[in-house]
Amino acid sequence: MIGGAVSSLILYARLLALDPRESVVLAARLEHVDEATLMRLCVIESGGCRRVGIHSQARPNIARRPGLGAWVRAVRAGIVRPSEECPQHQQSDDPERWGVRGPMGLVAAYHLHRLAPCAAPETLDVPFLAAVVAARHVKQLRRMVPADRVSDAWRLGVGKVRRGA
Repeated sequence: MIGGAVSSLILYARLLALDPRESVVLAARLEHVDEATLMRLCVIESGGCRRVGIHSQARPNIARRPGLGAWVRAVRAGIVRPSEECPQHQQSDDPERWGVRGPMGLVAAYHLHRLAPCAAPETLDVPFLAAVVAARHVKQLRRMVPADRVSDAWRLGVGKVRRGA
């Protein structure tokens, strides 16, 4: 019994320690999405598929969606639930924690629900977890736009792609 728990802990530690490129490869396989698409997104979003925390701090020259506005919209939409059961979803002294973060460039307020209902925004700084969330988002986009337009939908939004942008 203890051996199984130790093996599980070692596996979890290894997954959490993967670099972004390894994470993309594994997440693409686990979530059954195109690895090349996911890798291209990682390269674009983190300036080479590298570890990045909060983008407004790590990449200040790139225009990014502010965290506070995203948090407010996500609360209104019901995908962020600031409550006693989700204490990680409370607004804090650093509203940028809800903005764009991690190697996949995900807006924490809009994408955390794809991982777990009450996950903390810092979760997306872990490359493997960010890659899984990104892969799940790519799967959703593939249901909304043609496969060759997924990268465009990621960057521009589904509406613009559907209108021919």
